[in-house]
Amino acid sequence: MSALAVVPPGADGVAELKLEGDPPTLDLGSGAAFERAVASLRAHPALRAVLLTGAPRHFCAGASREALEGRGDRQITRTVFDPPRALLDLGVPAVAAMEGHAIGGGWVLGLWCDLAVHAEESLYGANFVQYDLTPGMGATTVLFEALGAPMARRALLGGRLFRGRELRDARTPLAPFVVPRARVLATARGLASELAEAPSWAARRLHQELAGRRRAGLEAVVPAETRMHDEAFRRAELATRLDITYPTGGSHDP
Repeated sequence: MSALAVVPPGADGVAELKLEGDPPTLDLGSGAAFERAVASLRAHPALRAVLLTGAPRHFCAGASREALEGRGDRQITRTVFDPPRALLDLGVPAVAAMEGHAIGGGWVLGLWCDLAVHAEESLYGANFVQYDLTPGMGATTVLFEALGAPMARRALLGGRLFRGRELRDARTPLAPFVVPRARVLATARGLASELAEAPSWAARRLHQELAGRRRAGLEAVVPAETRMHDEAFRRAELATRLDITYPTGGSHDP
């Protein structure tokens, strides 16, 4: 998915970032792709909000096998942490339309938007531990914000996948934004349009403050998540575990 489709803002000031691929995944070019896309959008003076979308079946299936095999150095750092940084640097609110399954880093990515609309029927999970991996992309902070502490620990430590309706019925903070799959895109578009209607200067200044607080939370966990990744990737058992649980040439497909 090292390319993103960028749809410039329309009359309502809402632009769209579309994750490409079938399914969309995060690879070694994703960090740079997000940076380019965000720079392109920020150049539009009419920009007031952004809608982040994926494919109908998968919003994003997380890191590709190739990205994991190419781990190390600055490349994996860009893959893991630069996409959420780019979303937080948009300068305007972002809404994720997560109508399809969102797995691992794919779910975490969407949660870094200001609002994330989930489908009752789709699967969501921070299932890193199922692959004998530790979380990345700021999962150890954004999941606590999105789910509340007990459910975040359950999601991270157990690694199971949840239907959207389970997140709603558990009364997580995400509950108001869980709707039938057929309504996800329209609901997310409506929210983005609503946020775009706010007076421009006040909305931008407030978003800058709120995004800055979230960015500080992300940066606070980068060292620990990076250390855990380094330890995980040094383990000889990891390659064997990936061969068993991770499709060769692909990603998790629930």
